[in-house]
Amino acid sequence: MLFLLGYMTIAGVCVFIAVNTLLACAACANWLENALYIIFAVVWLAPVLIWILPPKGIIKPKIYNFLAQSGYFVFGFVFLLTMFLIMRDVIWWLVYFIARDYLPSPNNFHVLTYVNIATVIITFVLSVYSVFEAEKLPVVAYYKYVDKRIKRPLKILLASDIHITKVTSVNKVRELVEYFNSLQADIILLPGDVADDKPEDIALQIAELKKLSA
Repeated sequence: MLFLLGYMTIAGVCVFIAVNTLLACAACANWLENALYIIFAVVWLAPVLIWILPPKGIIKPKIYNFLAQSGYFVFGFVFLLTMFLIMRDVIWWLVYFIARDYLPSPNNFHVLTYVNIATVIITFVLSVYSVFEAEKLPVVAYYKYVDKRIKRPLKILLASDIHITKVTSVNKVRELVEYFNSLQADIILLPGDVADDKPEDIALQIAELKKLSA
C-alpha cells in the first residue's frame, strides 16, 4: 500500500511537470489541458492496471498481450518524455545562465514550441527503437573453453535474464525456444531471472519453455 501511494505521488508530480512543460508555450483551451492531464494520468496508471488485470478469464490472451504491450509502450514513451523534458530544461537553464548572450531564453515561447516538438519526436523514435531492440532474438556470444578432464566436445548454452511475465506473448517464448533448439546444444542452462510472475499466471509460456531440448 505504501509503495502504491509513493508511486501515485511520483506519477502525479510527473504528470504535472510534463503537461505544464508541453503547454507552457501554447495558449490552449481548458478542455485540451484537462484532456492532457487525464491522458497522462491514465498512462502513468497503465502498469498498475496491467498488473491488476488477470491474464486469462476475462479477455482472450492475444487481446490481453496486445493491450498490455501497448500500455507498456505508451507508458515507456511518456516516462522517457517526462525525464527528457526535465533534463532538457535543467541543462538549458544552466547553460543559459552561463552563456545567456549566445542562447535563447528557456522562457522564449517561440523557441520552446519547436524544442518541445523536437523532444516529443526524439522520444517517440527512441521508444520505437527500444521496442525493436527488445523484440530481437538475443545475440549469441561463443566462448571456447578447454579442459582435459572433458573427454568429448560439449556445446553448452547459457541463457539468463529471460524475464518471462504474463505480458510476454506465447509466440515470443515459442520463437525463443525454437531459436535455442536450433543451436543444438548438449546442455542448456537457465541460471536465473527466467520468470517474473507467478507460475499460474504464465502457464502457457512455461509450457512452451518446457519444449527446450538438448
